Amino acid sequence: MPNPDLILAPGQIHELNNPANPYFLFNRLRLGKGSTLRCAHDMVIQAGEGIFEGGLIDCSGKNGRDNSHLPKPAQAAPASDCDRGNAGARGVDGGDGLRALHVTIKAGLRQFGQLTISANGGDGGGGSVGQQGGRGGHANCGRFCDGQSGGNGGDGGDGGNGGNGGSILFDWYFLNGSPIGAPPADHVYEARGGRGGAPGAGADGGHGGDGGDCWPASRDGGGAGSPGRTGRHGVGGDRGVVRPAPGLADELLAKIGVSFAL
Repeated sequence: MPNPDLILAPGQIHELNNPANPYFLFNRLRLGKGSTLRCAHDMVIQAGEGIFEGGLIDCSGKNGRDNSHLPKPAQAAPASDCDRGNAGARGVDGGDGLRALHVTIKAGLRQFGQLTISANGGDGGGGSVGQQGGRGGHANCGRFCDGQSGGNGGDGGDGGNGGNGGSILFDWYFLNGSPIGAPPADHVYEARGGRGGAPGAGADGGHGGDGGDCWPASRDGGGAGSPGRTGRHGVGGDRGVVRPAPGLADELLAKIGVSFAL
């Protein structure tokens, strides 16, 4: 049985997904302008003839959950008389970005076209802000206690870590009668590590409880709680590996104007 064709019209999106057999063989692979061929897992793509007209092969990792836009939590509950304020809860950490995929592409070309292959690691999500500490308990004359300190503010959530960049091996060969000397359009290969997510801010401490006008001596009020700390910034992922046309000499790579965006 001959291998099938995969023809993507301009703007069309198609996903390759078969983890049980990650080898995709096509008689002809054509990516129209603005089309996207998505990779669902590590894979090998081989085409007897590749026609690239401004499409994208996207093997990037997914971004982590961004919690930086979560609503600011309500202040921690106030304490009863004579009790120290309740501490604020810590913010929610951002999700880690997923690693990019490893893709090998082998295609016969009659001429170069516009193509971007992206295997960027997913960016880490942002952390959320902490919860403000609760008010300290008020003075109580009958219990002979001063006003108490407010609760400490909650620390901000940590930013998620970025995913590592993937690996791209793009090996092309020219079909018979190919115009090797024709000026080609640039190819772009992206395999950066994902960016670390931004940390959440620490929250303010709660106000101290009120003092009391007691007899025979008045009772002092409590001080404010300490503010929470800013969370940790996420760590960026490692850059991936790009190997375009490993069989071609360096001078030919320079001649065809291959560009990189790492």
